[in-house]
Amino acid sequence: MCGQIYLVAWAFEQDELSKRKFESQDVMVEWKLQQKYIDVNEPVPAHVQMDNDRKWAVYQRYCHVYKDLELEMLVRQVPGLVVAKVEMMRSNWCLTIQRV
Repeated sequence: MCGQIYLVAWAFEQDELSKRKFESQDVMVEWKLQQKYIDVNEPVPAHVQMDNDRKWAVYQRYCHVYKDLELEMLVRQVPGLVVAKVEMMRSNWCLTIQRV
């Protein structure tokens, strides 16, 4: 029985429409949570910035962004998997992986 995985990951190489430009592969990026989803009875952690004008809680999250061929080389190390297709779509590496 064969299965497929569709893997999408941020690319280090950003397209011209992207508002991001990465200087390294290991980065901290903003993640914004609408304040309506925050429990007002809980204290706001010190590492969270509150943007009261826009009603967001702004977290910093770790992200590794992948260079050309990096994900493909990682998948090739896994026995029983093959990379069927690689494409760049909106600043993301998209891999179709098959089990053999």
